[in-house]
Amino acid sequence: MPLQPRSSPPEDIRRAGAAARVRTGKRRPSLGLAIDVTEEGYALGPPHDDQDGWEAMLCDLFGTGSVVTATYHLGQLAQMCRTELHEQTGQNVPSHAELLAALNMVAGFRPRNEAQCAVAVGAVAMHLMMMRLATDTLSTMQIRHPDAALSAKLGRTVAMQVQTLSGLQGKTSQQRIIVKQERHDHRHQHIHIEGGSAKINDQPHGPSSLPIDTANGTRCDAVGQPSGCAALSGKGSKRKAVSVTGDKG
Repeated sequence: MPLQPRSSPPEDIRRAGAAARVRTGKRRPSLGLAIDVTEEGYALGPPHDDQDGWEAMLCDLFGTGSVVTATYHLGQLAQMCRTELHEQTGQNVPSHAELLAALNMVAGFRPRNEAQCAVAVGAVAMHLMMMRLATDTLSTMQIRHPDAALSAKLGRTVAMQVQTLSGLQGKTSQQRIIVKQERHDHRHQHIHIEGGSAKINDQPHGPSSLPIDTANGTRCDAVGQPSGCAALSGKGSKRKAVSVTGDKG
């Protein structure tokens, strides 16, 4: 059934598509792959006649100079993928699209040696397992707690492997802590009372003697109360004056 006709994209989408094509052209070309059915099963090889160039690209993808090592990892990835029926023979062969996706994921890690290649292939294996478990679970809409917990553990394992590979490639982020020393000078000022008067920086403040109540000739304390015994008598009062003793205790 033919697809329905589509309208032309807007101008901003057209410009975004042109920019995306420029960025895609700068990426490393993907490794092509052909799956040929043989008497023993199937064979993986180049989709063209440049066998040597394809093997060189395969070794570069896995970060090794050995064709045997690169072919071994390619076979491991093929066994991890789902199977599909070959169009001509009807035999079960690895999914062509899934195997190419797995190869591109390994290429995205850019392993530089066999050790980094092993970590990259392991991360892809955990990813395929997690996605297959999630697909089977979500397609039936019967989410079980063990399956969900296992999927979460696989996701954390993939993240740990990616972090490990980044450490092997020297891409780990370093935390930088800057410690600054701040100095605070505190100055304490002491007030010395000399000769009954308070002095601050050799400047007298306040009288040295207590004020005198001019009404009755008595001295008052700091709060204006008569000190000692003071006669309390109102004007025109006929009562006898009463002496009040100040509280000095």
